[in-house]
Amino acid sequence: MKTLAELKAERAVALRSANAVLSKADGENREMNETEQALFDQLTAEAKDLEGKIEAKEKELSVLKAKEDLKKQVADLDKVDNGTTVPPNSNITDDAQKTIIGKVEDQFIKDPAKGFSGPREFLSSVMGLRGRDARLSNDKRIKYLAAINYDKGFQAAVGSDEQGVYDDAVGGVFVPEAFTPEYLRTAPEPDFTGMRTRNLPMGKPVVNIPARVDKNHSTSVSGGFTVSRRSETTAFATSRAKFENVKLEAESLVGAAYATEELLADSPQSFVAIIADGFRDEFQSHLTNERFNGTGVGEYLGILNAGNDALITVAAEDGQATSTIVYDNLLKIMARSWRFGTGNGLWVANPTCIPQLGNLNLSVGTGGAPIFIMDARERFPASLFGQPLVFSEYVPALGSAGCIGYYNFNEYLEGVYQPTQSAESVHVRFLNHERTFKFWTRNAGAPWWRTALTPKNGDTLSPFVTLGAVT
Repeated sequence: MKTLAELKAERAVALRSANAVLSKADGENREMNETEQALFDQLTAEAKDLEGKIEAKEKELSVLKAKEDLKKQVADLDKVDNGTTVPPNSNITDDAQKTIIGKVEDQFIKDPAKGFSGPREFLSSVMGLRGRDARLSNDKRIKYLAAINYDKGFQAAVGSDEQGVYDDAVGGVFVPEAFTPEYLRTAPEPDFTGMRTRNLPMGKPVVNIPARVDKNHSTSVSGGFTVSRRSETTAFATSRAKFENVKLEAESLVGAAYATEELLADSPQSFVAIIADGFRDEFQSHLTNERFNGTGVGEYLGILNAGNDALITVAAEDGQATSTIVYDNLLKIMARSWRFGTGNGLWVANPTCIPQLGNLNLSVGTGGAPIFIMDARERFPASLFGQPLVFSEYVPALGSAGCIGYYNFNEYLEGVYQPTQSAESVHVRFLNHERTFKFWTRNAGAPWWRTALTPKNGDTLSPFVTLGAVT
């Protein structure tokens, strides 16, 4: 793990490098070119990221320093204001108790472990009392805990003859509270789509990609070019291909949050890092959802959206029961999938489909045989027909169109014009004593196929095939 000095040094290098890029363009009295702008953005982003790490490191070091200061002050807890040392076996007056409390109470309260390095050290200290009054202990931490509760006037429970943690007065005071540096969260499902899409660089907000119109193989597989046999001295036919334009237009995806300066200063964790972590999950989840369900207006065009004209929907079987999946559904999806088993293809289903998939049967005459031979001890199959099977909350539930499908994400284009960036400001809500945090990116995504493919023989094919509604 890097030290605070190392993090500050790296941040300084990033800032100086960014300034050098900017100064070069300013010195030549011009705007930065694309390469310089990209480098400048990268360096400033690195500096911003390092700034968050520095803040987290400083917070960590401040907590450690507070503990060390507490231990130092605990060593002087047996001294009263006039400098007289209180004999360890003498009775301590209430005034002395209050003096001890007043000296370090604020710092002591802020330390969740109350000066102890762990449960072992605390229990050893308590066992060392051997029946003595805790306020007379030579361990200043134990003495301080006892002094606080003595000052509050806690009394033993009437009729009780045991020590326990159920009451501070009979032992509960000796069990300090702790605060873990971790925090609990439910992480979003892994991003199994973003790593499979075809990524294109976007040097401008709008990128045009020429594409061959070659989705009809009945006469040509190359968009119109043809070849033919000829006899000697016989003229041969000429041909030409057709092309179309595929456009990606980057749109902004943004998020913002406020946090009070008190929270940012008092939290034992870096709350800035917590905010950044939360928005990182949110951006990932939002983009995954758009790849399936985006409208294409100001956002990605989703695979399952009606605007995706290449999508093939396989109809349910005649007489198929509502909200079911049968073996023939899967076979027909596979039969309509373009180049099944190649590229970045995989099956995606909603978790509500699991019972249906687990009980799939292949009909044989009047009987049948299970597709998956398994019992409760075995892991659920992670593939169908040799291709990966994943479950996602972003596709529709069982019975709805799209509850299960096969998708070749290599035919889905995704471009990033501006990678995710962040900024913060104390000015937006200055009078509220709050800080504003903003995160944004500019990107685009859509299937590039305009229609399904018509093969030389057989039904149409597509990289995006799903099961229709079963109602």
